[in-house]
Amino acid sequence: MNRHGTGVMSSVLFASLLVVCPSHTSGQQVAPGPSGPDNMGRIVARLIDAQSGSPVTQALLTLRTLDRRALSDSTGTATFMDLAPGAHELVVRHIGYGEQTLTVDVESMVTVIIGVELTPEAVAVAPLNVLIESRPRFLEDKGFYARRAHG
Repeated sequence: MNRHGTGVMSSVLFASLLVVCPSHTSGQQVAPGPSGPDNMGRIVARLIDAQSGSPVTQALLTLRTLDRRALSDSTGTATFMDLAPGAHELVVRHIGYGEQTLTVDVESMVTVIIGVELTPEAVAVAPLNVLIESRPRFLEDKGFYARRAHG
């Protein structure tokens, strides 16, 4: 027993149960352990740029099934806690990377760790037409241009 009252076997058990599962992401890991009230589950998502491997910060992650949101932090990580077991639809959005949707299965007392690789995408914008009068009538009527010409 160690000073926390757990045996050496608990760390061995944790290491042996860390599993990599196939998903729409770069990897999904399942780590057992208590994660909140009533043995709810948790999702930890780590977002990285697929080309550079750098963390993707300030991405909006939405659990569509629960209408809960989080922003990725400076390490590209966002966490959702106290999740009921079951399938949760996770939507990842970032202005430079577009949108990606994936399904994450959460179990009771389990933390699901996913790595999401995002590929930069061009942002489509509608054409912008700007019409500007050479001299707005309002300023002309007020004598603005005549005063400006004389300093």
